[in-house]
Amino acid sequence: MPKTENGEEKSPTPPLNARGLFETYEKDGKKITEILRFNAVEVFFAGFLPPLIGSVSAIAIALIFHNDEISNYNWQCGRARLPSLSRIINLSVERTFWQLFLLFHVPIRVIELITGFSRYKRLRNIHYKHTWLYEISRYVYFYIGLAELLFLAALSIIGERENIREFLFSFYL
Repeated sequence: MPKTENGEEKSPTPPLNARGLFETYEKDGKKITEILRFNAVEVFFAGFLPPLIGSVSAIAIALIFHNDEISNYNWQCGRARLPSLSRIINLSVERTFWQLFLLFHVPIRVIELITGFSRYKRLRNIHYKHTWLYEISRYVYFYIGLAELLFLAALSIIGERENIREFLFSFYL
């Protein structure tokens, strides 16, 4: 454990009070009160596992129970011989799993994007000469990540049956 100047051991996290909340502490002259503290690995898994589980379960259910509906069907662009993810997520049972797990992870991914955006600002090397390129990269990462979430949610909510044009727009972006 890290030690302070007077030799006492310093706790990595503030202790909990009688109500089970983190004790307030002072940092840079400001009083900080934490409500929740998440581990980075927990946040990563909460943002990664739900869409993975939703995708795998939707594809597995479609391949097992609805193979005729997802393979060898006529579509607006012609005959589709291979299963399509867009077709799978528009089947009623599969759509439920897809939307449940995918839409659950959207708020967590927004938190991950905001955290990454602020963290990458602090991680820039002070000797790096092209700060404008670094800043552009941070903003591109953040806004493209938000756009990805927006279009993925739109793809999940707007189905082929509801509005084919908006669905295709979301699908191709």
